[in-house]
Formats: sequence, structure tokens, C-alpha cells
Amino acid sequence: MLGRAATKLATWGFRVAVGEWYPVFVAHSVRTGTANGLVQEYLHGFTDLDIESLRAHVECLADRFELVTCSELVCRIRHGVQNTKPVAAITFDDGYAEIAGPVLDLFCELGIPATLFAPTAYLDRGNLIWPMKLELICALLRRNGEWPSLKIAKATGLVEEKATQNFFVDAFTRKLHSGHPETFETTLESLCRALDLPWEEIDRDGVQLKWEELRRVHDAGWEIGSHSVHHPWFPLLPAEQRRTELTESAKSLSDFLGTPIKGFCCPKGLAEDIAACSNDLLTTAGYAYNCTSLHGLNRMHHNPPMHLQRTYLRDETPERFEFRLAGGIELAAWAREKLRR
Repeated sequence: MLGRAATKLATWGFRVAVGEWYPVFVAHSVRTGTANGLVQEYLHGFTDLDIESLRAHVECLADRFELVTCSELVCRIRHGVQNTKPVAAITFDDGYAEIAGPVLDLFCELGIPATLFAPTAYLDRGNLIWPMKLELICALLRRNGEWPSLKIAKATGLVEEKATQNFFVDAFTRKLHSGHPETFETTLESLCRALDLPWEEIDRDGVQLKWEELRRVHDAGWEIGSHSVHHPWFPLLPAEQRRTELTESAKSLSDFLGTPIKGFCCPKGLAEDIAACSNDLLTTAGYAYNCTSLHGLNRMHHNPPMHLQRTYLRDETPERFEFRLAGGIELAAWAREKLRR
């Protein structure tokens, strides 16, 4: 594995060869060693990384990069700032409860800011966002090792032969989006009742951040961005609902925090989702940038701020993470860019 000096030399050489690149790192939930209840036990098996891995990665990043908020990173890209030290940003999506606890404590200890994207409909109670509820429902249905196609068919009206897990998730997601996003939760509750699943546990409070916890994160120096109101899949929404999800989420956050909301993170964030969140829609809603789930880096004067690519933080050894930072991420992004041409 590359030593520290060789690592820095490889990274410097790559930057000289192809120009300045700006990585944006992303995680969702973080294991903190405690699990209280059905939802948190499920989330602990789903998380990107644990708090110890997060500390190791952030310390490594802080040694190599100037870590800034996404807004500051976009400002550097737009104005062509030549940096003496590489610049990067760390982001968190969805707003799980541990962000305002151990994660925030870690970043405050290290004196590093981050950017958090939160869907506003869930901030009143801190209950789990609907896509994760649907994933949890599927996990509960598979508890005995077999997918109960007959039970699913009876509860949903699907033909039994088509009531596979993937078909069920796709069909039910489309059913949710056939109504207004405000009905997502009641539709999911009806499904749970029909399947004899514990809705009160699945929909429990405090799994994600509430408004006052969000303020604590903001007051600690983090940037807060929008992740929409209801976390819908934008391609399945009519144009007017897309506009509402963009504008109302920013307004709610801005009114509560007393600061303009510059950043948006597109739910799901893949190619079709990005296309549904057009630049015109985002600009009209007042956003300066949009984070996607596409893997890669962001090059000065090349990647539009409305299409920021990101790299996942995950459980891996420090040596593997060092290798990725030494040029593995950059080389993969550079190769993908060449292939697109």
C-alpha cells in the first residue's frame, strides 16, 4: 500500500495532469453502538459506516483537504479559485438522529463543518422517511426466509405470480406516487395494517432529526440544505408537485433557521431523478447547487453545480481509504469522463 509521501505525490501528480478536482463525500446513517427499538436495529444493519470508521475517515480527509461546506465548495468551483490545499466537502442525507449527537460532537471536536440535507415533512416527529419504511416492511416480511407472495397478493391486489419483492416495491412505490405526497404515510399505514405489521414501531418518533435538533446542527456551523418535503421520486410526480417540493422545503428551512437555503439534494439522485429536477426548476426555486448520487468528482469549470457528483463514505480499512484518496477516486472519475466522450 502506498506510504503517505507517495500518496501525496500521486495525488499532486494527478491534479497537475488533469486539473483541480473537488470531491464531495456522502453518508446517510452512522452506527453509534446503541440500538433502541425495531427501526434502529434495522438501520444499524443498513448504515454506511460506524462512528469509529467515520472518525478515521474524517481525520484522514482533514489531513489531506481543506474541508468546507458544499456552498463554499461550489463558490470555489464557480470562481476558479486556485487552492494551495485540495478542497472537499462532507455531506449527510436524510437527517438521522445520531447526526445531532455523536456525529455532531465528532465534527465539533475536529473543528470541521459539513452539510446536511433534510426532508422537511419528517422534522415534526423525526419519524423514518417512507423509502426506508418500505425497505423495513420488506425486511419484516422476509423474517422467516421466504417472501410471502400469497400474503402480498391478498393485501395489495397483485397477481401472486407477480408479487415478488422487486415487483411489489416498484408497484407500491408507483401507487404511493399516484396520490399526493401528503398521503404517503397513510397509504403505508394501511399496507401495514393489512399485513399485520407493527406500524406504531415502524412509524415511531425520534429516529430522525426534529426541528430543534436541526437548529442545533445549524448553530454548530453546518450548512443545512433541502432534501425536498416528502422525499418523493421526482420522475413520478407531476410538474406542479415537483415545484412545490422544491420551493416549500426551502421556505420552511429558511423561515425556521433564518438563513437562505442554497443547496438541494435530489432524492435517489440518479440520472432520471436529476433530469426531473431540471436546472430551470432548481434555479427558479432559489438553489445554487444540487447534489446527486452519481459517483465521481467535480472538476473546475466542468461539472455544473446543479449536478454535483459524490463519493460514499463507508466501512473500510484506513489503508483502503488512503488508496482511494491517493487517486483511485480521481482515476475512476477521469476514466468515466473519457468514456462518455
